[in-house]
Amino acid sequence: MSSDYLHQTYNYSDLELVLSIDELALWSAPFGLKLLDKVEMKTNIKVLDIGSGPGFPMIELAQRLGETSKVYGIDPWDTAIERVKQKIAFHQLTNINIQHAVA
Repeated sequence: MSSDYLHQTYNYSDLELVLSIDELALWSAPFGLKLLDKVEMKTNIKVLDIGSGPGFPMIELAQRLGETSKVYGIDPWDTAIERVKQKIAFHQLTNINIQHAVA
């Protein structure tokens, strides 16, 4: 059994890397949905997603909570922030504020 993959390095500025990680939500969706089930859905609340990466569950929360709530995302990964900004624009979400930062 090979363990070469454990020593692979990545270019974190590569959009292709972000897109491949973005696909992880497909297999992790059941776990993410369980997490979302634990969030009490109310109007007019503020939510913080630390390590928001390419946007899951941040975007899903923003959609579920609606315009009266504000969702904040914090992530230090520039390329992932670019990707999540594309998604925010595509979904026309105005209740998300994404910050390039380390928590």
